[in-house]
Order: sequence, then C-alpha cells, then structure tokens
Amino acid sequence: MSTPSQIYERVPQEVLAQYPNLTNEYSFADTVMAKILSEFTLQNSVRVKGQKLKCPQDLPSLSIAVLIAARSDVALVSSGDKSQTDKKQNLTSEQRHSLPIGIYQTTGDNKGVYEITNDPYGAFGELVEKYKPDATRREKLEVFTLVKSRLKVVEKCVIPYYVAVNNGIWNMKNKILHPFNPDFVFTSKIYTNINLAATNPVISIPEDNSTWDVDTFFAELGSPEFQLSIKEVIQAACLPLAPRNKMVLFLNTAGNNGKGTVCQLIRNILGEHSVVSIPIAEFSEKFALGNLPNAVAVIVDENNVSKFSQGLGNLKAVITGDTVTIERKFEKQYDYSFHGLVLECVNDFPKVDDKSGSFRRRLHIIPFENCFTGKEKRYIKDRLIYRTDVLEYILKMVLVDMEYREEFTQTAATKAALELYTKTTNSVVSFLKEILPECKWDLLPATEFLYEAYKNWYREFVPSGKLIGRNDFIDSVREFVATDENMKLEWEWTDSTRSKGYIDCDKKEPLLDRYDLTAFMDDRSCVGYGNRGYVNREFVYEPRLKEKYSGLKRRSATGNNTGANGGDS
Repeated sequence: MSTPSQIYERVPQEVLAQYPNLTNEYSFADTVMAKILSEFTLQNSVRVKGQKLKCPQDLPSLSIAVLIAARSDVALVSSGDKSQTDKKQNLTSEQRHSLPIGIYQTTGDNKGVYEITNDPYGAFGELVEKYKPDATRREKLEVFTLVKSRLKVVEKCVIPYYVAVNNGIWNMKNKILHPFNPDFVFTSKIYTNINLAATNPVISIPEDNSTWDVDTFFAELGSPEFQLSIKEVIQAACLPLAPRNKMVLFLNTAGNNGKGTVCQLIRNILGEHSVVSIPIAEFSEKFALGNLPNAVAVIVDENNVSKFSQGLGNLKAVITGDTVTIERKFEKQYDYSFHGLVLECVNDFPKVDDKSGSFRRRLHIIPFENCFTGKEKRYIKDRLIYRTDVLEYILKMVLVDMEYREEFTQTAATKAALELYTKTTNSVVSFLKEILPECKWDLLPATEFLYEAYKNWYREFVPSGKLIGRNDFIDSVREFVATDENMKLEWEWTDSTRSKGYIDCDKKEPLLDRYDLTAFMDDRSCVGYGNRGYVNREFVYEPRLKEKYSGLKRRSATGNNTGANGGDS
C-alpha cells in the first residue's frame, strides 16, 4: 500500500502522462485532486479501522510541485557554457538549489524571456495560485522548496552576437531575426523592435519652426571620433553578451554637455525595465545587485565622486561577467553572472580603492567636451528621444548598419582621458613614470630608495592625500612592471639581488638629493656636500650598502663581478 506522500507524487505524474495536451492549470488541479481522492478511497477500502487515510481537502503542495516541475516553461536558470560546445554542466544538489527559477513568458511585455525569481511569493507564488487559488504563504514556500529538486536546468544563451529584442532574437553577425524560442534562454531583452526598413526620421519642431533628425543630432554631439565612441557604447548596451569587459565613464566637469540625453536615449532603446541604476560607490552594499538578473545594462546619470569607493570586488566582477551573489530582502541569496554594459556618468574621476590597477584596466573613459549652455534644445531630451521611429532607427544604426565588435575603439580623446585618470588616481604609476627615466643605478631598493622617495614625492604633489603603506606600495610597483605601463619593459622586479655591480658607487644618483634619501648618505661632514655625503667611493665607505636588496632591476644590466647568475641569489 502507498503512503499519502507517495500518492501525492505518483498521481500527478500519471495525469501528466495520460493528458499530455492538457494545459489549463485549473483543469490539471481538478483532475489530479479527483484521482487522489479516488486513490484514497481505494486504499481505505482495504485498510482496517484505525489505519485508514485522511482524505486531503485540497490539492497538496507536493502534487503542485510535481505539476510545476513538469512544465516546459519553468526551469532553474544557470550560467551558460562559455566554451559554446554544449558541454554538460555538473551541478551538486547544493548548487542546483542555489540557482534561481526562471518562468518563460509567451505573452505580454516580457514575451520571449525567462523572468527570474527566487521568491516564493512573487511571480512564483502567482503560478502556484493558478493550481490553488487560496494557497497560503506557508504552502507557497513548501511548493517552492519541493520544486527546486525537481526542475530541469536550462543554460543562458552565451552566443555573444545574439540579443533578444522586442520582436525576436537578433543574430547580428548574420543579420537575421529569429522568432522567440525557449531553447534560447534570455532573462532580459531590449524593448525596441528591429526594423530593417527604418530610416532617419525628419521631425518638425513647432517651438522654433525648424526640423530635427537623428543624423544631425549625432553630428552636433562632437567630432566624428566622438560620434563613433557614442555609437559603440549604444551598440555595447544593445549586445550585452559581447565580452568587452569594460565599464564606460561619461566624463565632463560642467553641465549641458549631452551626457544625460545620451543616457536617457539608451534607456529608451533598451526599455526602462531592462536598466538598473547602481552608482559606483553602492556596488559593495548588501542589496545593491538585487535587480541585475532582469537587466541588460547598468546606467547611472550622476555619481558622488567625492565619496570614496571601497570594496570594488562586486563592481569588477559585474564588469567582466564573473559570478556575484544576488541578495534581495526576504529572499534566499543565489549566485549570478551578469552580462551587460555598465555606464556611469561622472563630473570628476571617481575615488576608488584600487591598489593593483585592475579597476583602471576595466575603464573606457569618454570625455564630453561640447557645451550646449545657451543653445539647449530641451525638446530633444523631453520628447524626441522617446519616439518609436527615432529609437528603431538608432537600433538599426548600431545593430544592422554597424559591424559587430567586441572592443571599444581607443581614440586620441579616450587614450588621453585614461592617461589623465592614471596620473590622477594611481600615484604609484605616476611616480614611477616620472622618476624611472632619470635613475642612474641599475638596482633601486624597494624600501630604502623607492618607498622613501615616493613618500617625499607624494607629500609634494598630493599634500592632502592619504599615503599608502609600504606593502601596498610594493604590490603596486610589482603590478606596474608586469604591465605595459612599464616603459619599454626596461625594469623588472627582483626579490633579492646583490647590490655589488648593480649599484655603481661611482655614479651619482640624482634622486638621492632630490628626495632626501638618508639611508644612502653618510653622517660625516664631506667637502662639497654640506653635512652629508652620497654613497660614493670618494666620500663614503662601500660597506654603507647592504649586500642584497629587493626592488626594481634594470633588465639590460648584467651586474659586474656578480657571477653567472647576474647577481640574483
């Protein structure tokens, strides 16, 4: 004889097999409930008094979970196979349970995408109510828990040149619009149609008896190089799977420059529901990433750049599509990989805790140099960029007329902006770029020379700044020599090199005097040098040098009289 839970699980499976074309949830629930009662009646007919089963008064949570798990439009959604080779995912029970539930939409505004939920009482709760209209919160939670172990797993689309638009799935490489298909798993889409017949709209403006069109609008934004940068950003926003691994900063210190208009234009193309706003300083906050799963882009018009941003791990992971933890109030947290553009507007360079330079390498900075003060056309931002013909033409411009690309073009303006950002925010790189071309020695000790010189340099050029510690400084130096910031790769890091042969005591090192490096000076009075003398055979005994140092070593140096290993130990 079967137990009640066995009946609750087996009967809906039998109904699903018997009526494969039955789609109405109420009809399913009614049929399953009738068969469960029939099964209980049959069971009780052979049970003795005292062992008879108590018939359920309504559809049990387990039966609802079985019915939902059998649906083709409900699944657990996982990250896709980045190798694009259909490699099977191996998930533990715990990993499966941490995946969010996706409900595929066949109608409505979200037609063609899986709506993500990890909340028993939201969209999932509404689905439960289709089987049991008066389901309590406790019953919804029961169904949610039971269904997780039974649902199939679908993998998000990772083809970088595919994007879900309002009227289908656009293949940008082949310029083909496919109909929506649940086998192509998207959790968000662009709410503008691909219209292959769209043309540049010419619109009459009653305010000044003029006309306005999209092509002229772009031309007035700036130079051809600037226009290309903006169009590439719009394309990046519309191709969230393309792996650019860059965050875009729109930079201008004054207002009325067009940043806000371009940002709102992109929002309108994507659809307000596909865009979330997370300022730079808020990425590390607990619930800040809660709305990422149903978004294609992060767009922020204003940032408080005076607010110091610590804990950049989440922001850097979001930029590069790595896994982050999604937390929402009153919901279970889960892991998620966001793929989409992060666009932040700033009126100055953000202050961030980026000792390694990894954040800087994720930046694409576009300066807005035009100023429209006194010649504003408010109707553009207020009205025109909301028009369907405008949005469809711009979407066609970036997804049909432009070539597919995975990198931003580095124009003279973007290169200069990134260089200025580096000098402004990474004091170690600025310091090294300034002093290394002047250095005469072939070995620059990390603490006694480089860090001591840096401290004096920093106090001179950034008097109000916060000096970083020795260990962080050394980490930044090591990072510097491992990147293309190291001019002509002239220098390399050494953990231990003999000073003899690399520090030439016959060469006067100019930075000793400039930055008052006392570790290499003699306390004795020396002719021509006041009360201090330099490490030089003419004035100071050679034993003033340590036998070995860690620090920067010139690659071209061989180290005279240091043996076959070039002085390294």
